[in-house]
Amino acid sequence: EEVKDQIVDLVGCSREEIRLLFGNMGELIALHRKMQKEMEGGRRDVPDLFKEYTPLMDVYCTYVRNLPRAMRLLEMLQTRSRFRSFVAARLEEVAKAHHHIRGDGGAITYLPSYLILPVQKIPRYVLLLEELSKAVQVLQAFQGDTARITVAVKGIKEVARRMNEEALLAEEY
Repeated sequence: EEVKDQIVDLVGCSREEIRLLFGNMGELIALHRKMQKEMEGGRRDVPDLFKEYTPLMDVYCTYVRNLPRAMRLLEMLQTRSRFRSFVAARLEEVAKAHHHIRGDGGAITYLPSYLILPVQKIPRYVLLLEELSKAVQVLQAFQGDTARITVAVKGIKEVARRMNEEALLAEEY
């Protein structure tokens, strides 16, 4: 509690304002850490993981419901110099760490962009799962045709080998 009070003093806003600003982001983070842990090392496949966790993703609805209020609050908080200074310093730290890790300048340096990220995650999951579905359908279409595909690959590799030989012979003349 004492640490939380120090943070509140440092940032220049109340605990309630911080709670409203970030909504249930802690729940979202906990959910994804759990999902990530289950996926690491290939212990879970994507369809089963999403089948199990989709009912828990209603936390996104709660987050989206709070987001307009959070954005209005953010506008108000940004009029406070201590808040602006704190956020600017934290975003700069994140940008430096991001640059160090990825070697580019692609870090987000604008707090509203961070707040909108969870809203963008579900549409990305939709695209991911649709692409996965298409890939599985393609693979199923070729199931049983692996022998024919193997023959085709061997044939085209042979053509590539002969082309390389011809190129070498052409260089000799």
